[in-house]
Amino acid sequence: MESPYLANLDDEHPEEKNYAAEYPELVDRMKALLDEWEEDLNRHLPSEE
Repeated sequence: MESPYLANLDDEHPEEKNYAAEYPELVDRMKALLDEWEEDLNRHLPSEE
């Protein structure tokens, strides 16, 4: 998996600064939310069998 990239979209050039190292707890929470969403999505999709 790629390293996370956390941008501040209010910055003039958000692509220039990665805030992930400064806010690891936010990155962890966002990753947990993504994992929960993927699990929920997979529960509701038809199986490929």
